[in-house]
Amino acid sequence: MLKFRASMIGKLMAYPDKDTLSSGAMTAIYEKASQIILDWHPQLDMHVIEKGRQCEDMAIELLSSVLGKKYVKNETRLSTDLITGEWDIFDEKENKIIDIKNAYSKKTFPIIITDGDMKLYEWQLTAYMSLKDADKAAIAYCLVDTPSDLVSSRDDPDWHYVSHLPAKDRVTIFNMERCVTKERQMLKKVKLAQDELKRILEERDFDLSIYEVDF
Repeated sequence: MLKFRASMIGKLMAYPDKDTLSSGAMTAIYEKASQIILDWHPQLDMHVIEKGRQCEDMAIELLSSVLGKKYVKNETRLSTDLITGEWDIFDEKENKIIDIKNAYSKKTFPIIITDGDMKLYEWQLTAYMSLKDADKAAIAYCLVDTPSDLVSSRDDPDWHYVSHLPAKDRVTIFNMERCVTKERQMLKKVKLAQDELKRILEERDFDLSIYEVDF
């Protein structure tokens, strides 16, 4: 089944009120088709990926201390026939999803969430709320110490050691509430994208049942 990960749905959502896919969305779909057909993957910065994995618990502890909560890591992925997602935290009392972005360094930690990032995150969070039937959602950027073996030789080491700084200065949060209109727009666009990707792969006689889309 072809499914779209919540974290990347924003790439499909230019002109959300229109019943067509934008040129940017089509470019993303064509690139994914190329990855499937030719068996290749985007190059990722493994230092960044590894910090996110290794320091996940530290980031959750940091956020808990700043918000006065006791959060635990969510281990459950939910899916429909269109979308799939696994967020970091579910606050049952508030019926709220929180997804953590573990910043790699001082340089990459956002003091504010820019308008451009908000537009991408709102669709990721909309997908999460749809999957979980949640009322609220948030992206929480957290900045914790980087393990020494993951500090890039290109970086000033001081960028990576931050635990001496106030906890509140090392968390930036973008909150939003569930919007039925945005949810409908998202599901419509994802269905269009799914149909287009199916069409391309069927022309190449690929077994569509074995792929999960991850833009």
